[in-house]
Amino acid sequence: MELTLKEKVFLANQFKILESLYPDEAYIYERHRNALEFGYTLQYDLITEWFSEELSEAACQEVWDILEMHRSLKFAFDRLEDKGEIAEEQILFQGFDGNREAKLMGYADYIINDLGRYSELNRVDLNSHKPCVERYRKMLAEWNQCKDKHFLKQDEILRIISV
Repeated sequence: MELTLKEKVFLANQFKILESLYPDEAYIYERHRNALEFGYTLQYDLITEWFSEELSEAACQEVWDILEMHRSLKFAFDRLEDKGEIAEEQILFQGFDGNREAKLMGYADYIINDLGRYSELNRVDLNSHKPCVERYRKMLAEWNQCKDKHFLKQDEILRIISV
């Protein structure tokens, strides 16, 4: 990571403030501040080691779309007088695989728990323990073909969950 002198000054000052605000973690902030003040460039990457790589806008939008589809499925299911052969478990949001879809799972958790959106989908554990995104994509393709995606009929629900 390359930093300008101005960026190093700003960051070093921030770390000095954090040292005072959080005495229990002061040693971490002091190490980062020292690396910046003394120009230990190899250590700069350690300053951001807890940061994740970015999730693309397209991937973020896909998670929103998946959550919106599941909301639509849940509300439609709840409105059905005759559920027929549809079991509630079939329409529930299962989450994402914590091993293979961790960034998607983390973003869904952020949307549901940090932003307080889609509370009707809230699950204690958003880890499905199995890959789900490919199935969700197929479901989205079906959902997007529905005439009124937010007022699904029984046959549309069946078509979506049967992919």
